[in-house]
Amino acid sequence: APRPGEDPAAVAADNAGADPDAARRAAWEADHPRPEAGIDDVVAHLEHAREVAGIEHIGLGGDYDGVDRLPRGLEDVAGYPRLLEALAARGWSRDDLAALAGGNVLRVLRDADDVATETLWPTAAG
Repeated sequence: APRPGEDPAAVAADNAGADPDAARRAAWEADHPRPEAGIDDVVAHLEHAREVAGIEHIGLGGDYDGVDRLPRGLEDVAGYPRLLEALAARGWSRDDLAALAGGNVLRVLRDADDVATETLWPTAAG
């Protein structure tokens, strides 16, 4: 990998296009595997986010692009009912679940639309 100030293209050319750190990184990853997360881990994360930010500031997103691993049981949006059931079992109210599952996103989109249609400057009375 290029060091600060090095040209990435030049480093790749010097190494015949190979990543000189690939073997070291692969060995490190083999010795330090990432833990596998599941729905219970996501529940704990959401509960923490709710405590810190408040229910009105969290939501679920179905954008699974750009990740190479997903929590077990949430490989796609078909797992959302299981997640919501797990949260309900932990005492989340129906209103909180509705906010998390889409209500908050819809509120933010409505607010953004309201702002987008506001007049940016006062107009002369006609």
